[in-house]
Amino acid sequence: MIRISRRTLLGAGFTPAMLLEASDPWKDKSPSEWTDADLVRMLNNSPWAQPVDIVFGSPELSIVGSGPEGFIDRGPKRPGIPFVVRWLSAPPYQEAYARATYGQGEEALKQAKEYLGRTEPHYLIGVICPPKLSAPKQESAVQERMKSETALKRMGMADIHPDSMTTVPGKRQAIVFRFPRTSEITLADKSVEFSTVLYLSWAKIYLRRKFWLEEMIWQGRLAL
Repeated sequence: MIRISRRTLLGAGFTPAMLLEASDPWKDKSPSEWTDADLVRMLNNSPWAQPVDIVFGSPELSIVGSGPEGFIDRGPKRPGIPFVVRWLSAPPYQEAYARATYGQGEEALKQAKEYLGRTEPHYLIGVICPPKLSAPKQESAVQERMKSETALKRMGMADIHPDSMTTVPGKRQAIVFRFPRTSEITLADKSVEFSTVLYLSWAKIYLRRKFWLEEMIWQGRLAL
């Protein structure tokens, strides 16, 4: 298997054709059988990785002043700001990430095995930002507000708020939220919605994405 470029891995280079090539690899293939197209699908448009497009003029986007170059509305078709929300702690996502990141070879396989062997005590949710988007504000007061306004929501249950959050720099920055597992998410919940507010220098973005738990079953178990 050819090692996928980091650009494609993070969603900056995948195309609709790549997604069409892969049906639902998590249903009828083992990880060792996943193709490059399968990995792109797993990491960018699967039950554990959901795209979210925030459109200019929508209630989800509150602009302060003018938007940054590359996101300014210049035509009749309103552009969107593409995000991907990923369930980073889910075993099928981790399998795809390890295969796309570490590649082949003895040392690579050793690193992948170590990564997959780690026990994760939190639900990890990652928000992958588009390349031109500035980083969320780093002031401690703003980050505390983001934590308080970020939650995993279930019908009839108390919201789960993150213990911590981390910004991972790069061409496509990632914001990783760590949610405690003290209130277990089960199939009886049917769905869980991730909700957060991103505070940027020029805008406030309300980001929401619902995950359907029945679709997140992998190898006979709910994979979160």
